[in-house]
Amino acid sequence: MKKILSILLAVVMVFSVASVSFAGFKDEAVLQFDENGNFKVMILADIQTDYPIPDDMITFIYESVDFAQPDLIVLCGDNINTEEVEAYDEIFGALDRTGVPYTAVALPRSVAGLIYGLQKYSDVPSDMLEWHGHNDFYMAVANAATAWLFGASAVNCSLFGIGERT
Repeated sequence: MKKILSILLAVVMVFSVASVSFAGFKDEAVLQFDENGNFKVMILADIQTDYPIPDDMITFIYESVDFAQPDLIVLCGDNINTEEVEAYDEIFGALDRTGVPYTAVALPRSVAGLIYGLQKYSDVPSDMLEWHGHNDFYMAVANAATAWLFGASAVNCSLFGIGERT
């Protein structure tokens, strides 16, 4: 029985890893450091807005971009409280209009990149990395396992599925 469950879990995780990352703006956009060696990333995380996206949220995004003047925008976390595809078109359209390259994190493939990048390029040691994910896209187990496999020393989770959004 244990072997069957292990195989089933492995198959589920393999199909889960087939998730993709989205990339926005122009494919020919070149990301590079400025003359002072700086590269500014603005992270839009946990906006938690409804669809249709309120005008004041779009205004807030534009004002934040104008204030921060980032080189790259990363959209991640719990942003839109719906499964309507049009909601994502609306938020990506707003990001397109900023003129700043952006990406949206779709997990779990991006988890490996985040953990690897923090360790390799930012010299963050494994014992300082902790994963805190949600199950909004039903990827919590795959994301947590991926984070741990790629070097996160701790993973936050819920007990018996009793969590914030279950």
